Amino acid sequence: MTMALTPLVTLAFDRAAAALRGRGVAEETVESFEDARARVVVIGFGRFGRMVAQMLEAEGIEITALDNSPARIREASKVGFKVYYGDAARADVLRAAGCADARLIALCMESPTVMLKAVEVIRADFPQARIFCRARDRLHAVELVRSGVDFQIREKVESGLVFGRQALAELGTPPERVREIETEVRRLDAERLALEVDGDMEGALELVASHRKGHRKGKGTGPAAA
Repeated sequence: MTMALTPLVTLAFDRAAAALRGRGVAEETVESFEDARARVVVIGFGRFGRMVAQMLEAEGIEITALDNSPARIREASKVGFKVYYGDAARADVLRAAGCADARLIALCMESPTVMLKAVEVIRADFPQARIFCRARDRLHAVELVRSGVDFQIREKVESGLVFGRQALAELGTPPERVREIETEVRRLDAERLALEVDGDMEGALELVASHRKGHRKGKGTGPAAA
């Protein structure tokens, strides 16, 4: 369904567009949402958001992409992505982008502060949408879990695990042992995060320390999570 801007959103958009053009941003970078159609809205279209969009589009899933950086919007257009300019913390902008009809909203922006504001708006105004989030670090992940998002992942976790798997393999660790270690690292990380979400920071540190101590003595099944 084609999304049309309400008069108030149109006015706000026009003001933002005029300001951007006044700063020398190209006309084609600033577009209305009138052609936006989406099952998924991807907000934040840097490297992380682009990878998410590629995965979804490979399955033929329709997305609307939103970002507040003219430079990223221009860069995305060079490889065929149409990305709209907008503020993810504003309910009127999110509604115009199609969030009222989206099944999933992927928050991939870099700012934890903006993301938490967006989560609050989405939960209040678009409760039908599942909220998936990119977390910058452990503290951000804890805040997101507490805010009630449906899924969060720390941006460095999976790359670190892949790197570790390859390093173990290169050093001659048997494949089955590599899988065991990864499973243990993931389990420990999840336990630690759960304690941190509950506010038990001391318990989380004790958990990591005990696993590291056991591993050094040869009693553990894997290293502590980073």
